[in-house]
Amino acid sequence: MADDAVSVSRDRPTFKVHDFSARVANQDIYFRVIKMKDSLLLWINDKASMTELAVAMPTRFDTIPIATKLLGPPDNLTSSQLAQRLARRTGKLCFLSYNLPSLPDTSKELIEQRLLEEMVTQPDCF
Repeated sequence: MADDAVSVSRDRPTFKVHDFSARVANQDIYFRVIKMKDSLLLWINDKASMTELAVAMPTRFDTIPIATKLLGPPDNLTSSQLAQRLARRTGKLCFLSYNLPSLPDTSKELIEQRLLEEMVTQPDCF
């Protein structure tokens, strides 16, 4: 009988975790980015929970990425909309968990602005 040995090699992990924060409307906001090979998971929160999760991905059929809500109330579109914008900006599949109480639009804009600043200063994390 021939020796049919199989060679197995291990790849190095490709996940990269990056944390940062911001103070918006007298509230501490925490961000965690998990960068994977061809996708991102972004978690935005003021405490340790994940009650919402959306996913968005670019498509060759439209310039606007498709998005859907995986967890949380369907009437709150913040996670889906931000995931779409992030997918369009990065060209990657983006999971986004936005777990903040109802904030005024100006606070949401400041949170997104902080995220975009981090994407510019730490591009290897996205």
